[in-house]
Amino acid sequence: MTRRERLILVFVACVTGLVVLLQVTRPEPLTWQQRFNRMGRQPFDVSVLQSYLQDVRGQVVNSVDSSFYELRSMQHQPTSSSWLAITNWLEMDSLSRSALRSFLNSGGTAFIAATELDEDLADEFGLEMEDVVSISDLVSIETANQLPYARIIAYDTANSSVVATVDNTSVVCIRQRLGQGTLVFCSAPLYLTNYALLHAQLRIPSWAIVNAIPRGRIAFDEQYIPYPVKRDGPLRTLLADQAFRWAYWLCGIAAVLGVVVYGRRRQRAIPVIKPLHNASKEFALTVSSLYYNRHNNADLVHKLERLFTDHCKSHRGINPELKHAISSMFESVRERRTVSDTELVALHQQLTTLFATGKS
Repeated sequence: MTRRERLILVFVACVTGLVVLLQVTRPEPLTWQQRFNRMGRQPFDVSVLQSYLQDVRGQVVNSVDSSFYELRSMQHQPTSSSWLAITNWLEMDSLSRSALRSFLNSGGTAFIAATELDEDLADEFGLEMEDVVSISDLVSIETANQLPYARIIAYDTANSSVVATVDNTSVVCIRQRLGQGTLVFCSAPLYLTNYALLHAQLRIPSWAIVNAIPRGRIAFDEQYIPYPVKRDGPLRTLLADQAFRWAYWLCGIAAVLGVVVYGRRRQRAIPVIKPLHNASKEFALTVSSLYYNRHNNADLVHKLERLFTDHCKSHRGINPELKHAISSMFESVRERRTVSDTELVALHQQLTTLFATGKS
């Protein structure tokens, strides 16, 4: 690897690292979506709540991502674990509803914060709500003084107690006894978000709801949040983060450019090899010219005779009538020490005619 190539690689690595650093340190764009992400930093995430439960209360908050029916381990330890779900709409199938009711009847505790429940689940708990403020009314921080919530208008007053209200009139959080267990239901999940817990005008109802969260170990269920993060494999997990996504594509582009730029340069040029030239004719002309220029015609006649004889044996059948004429033609010059050029040319013409036509 040359020095120039090393400098290019170092430059690409520095650019990739710089882009990753800028993407990691860049603040996340502000969004008012009801995400309820327990690790998120957006206004409607719940990282402040989780930090309070872990750092101030000293509780263990475990994240789970499955339906309540699949959480069979919670049914074996109903008194040491509490189930917590924060979402804007909670819907369960019949198996999960039955498992939740069995968990509560056996002494478990659950905390549910949702603006709406599906009809079967609402009937199961004997609850009825109505919307007071719609999420469409919340468009920016200037209009966020009144967070969306639902008023609880019907519940089992004999087995329930009010935990928190809004404007001293609208009930938004109750604690209800179900069998041996306890259900805390909050119809204002946005009052548990980062914005509500840090906003001065909303702290009183928000912290009243937070204090109703059961003590002990908590299983935070992210199966029911409206914007779950789906990560199916290592590459999808890597590409889910914007900084790593930029690094991945930059490295891919750099690899492609390296192949395009250096691939052709590193290929060895294959020279065009011409087919070998048949030099037999030129060799024969050279040798014959040597003999002819030295005027050694007798030796040249002997070689022509031998060549002609070999050719006749391997390629042609000679007419017997011509054999005597050919032999006499060579006999007339075989014993001579010198042969004139005229005689040599005449002999060559006769042989050429014989080669071509088979006749002298």
